[in-house]
Amino acid sequence: MPLTARVLSNGAPVSGSTVTFQVMQGSATLNPANATTNANGYATTALHVPALGASLQVSACVQPGSKPCQSFFAVAVPASSLKLEALSGGNQASTVGQNFRPVIVRATDSATPPNPVLGAVVSFQEVVFRLAPTPPVISIGGIVINPNPAPVIIASSHGSLLSDRSGLVNIQPSSGGAQGKGHSMIYSSCAGRLFRSNKAASLGTRTFPATPEFSSHLIL
Repeated sequence: MPLTARVLSNGAPVSGSTVTFQVMQGSATLNPANATTNANGYATTALHVPALGASLQVSACVQPGSKPCQSFFAVAVPASSLKLEALSGGNQASTVGQNFRPVIVRATDSATPPNPVLGAVVSFQEVVFRLAPTPPVISIGGIVINPNPAPVIIASSHGSLLSDRSGLVNIQPSSGGAQGKGHSMIYSSCAGRLFRSNKAASLGTRTFPATPEFSSHLIL
């Protein structure tokens, strides 16, 4: 994970300054431990955390003299406190040759207001299916039966992505290469739990060559 500090003097960036990064609390490594600011005053190091089981503090100090200093903090978030929310990607519509915009979800903790979580594993599955033709209504002895045939699954894919420092994950909806009238449902989960909204958020319709409509839905 990159850590970046900026050195300023009276509001102006300072280039060529040495910034020392040091782990003050927790277990992690830094490479390099000393970085030189660029023309915009930025110095960057890479933080490697084998396992974040407790709080982590890293200091960044300007040399010589190790002052001023600023600190970076990282806090472990229990899986039971992770939340997943849908940010964008609903109510889309596209035409032939165009793709849906990515579905964007965000992983956060349970604080109020919530904090974004970096490195949360967000799993997702997309199922492309076609609704079977609806049989005629059956009436037997005054009892009306509305048959509801099971949909036909024609494609399925799954994967996982890590949330970025803003807690964001981008998932690209697709038709799975299927043609004809159908639907695509995206299921997304974090920390092994399935999240869903009160109702599916429609991603609109997409028309393919020589086919009727294709729609996609997001379930969180």
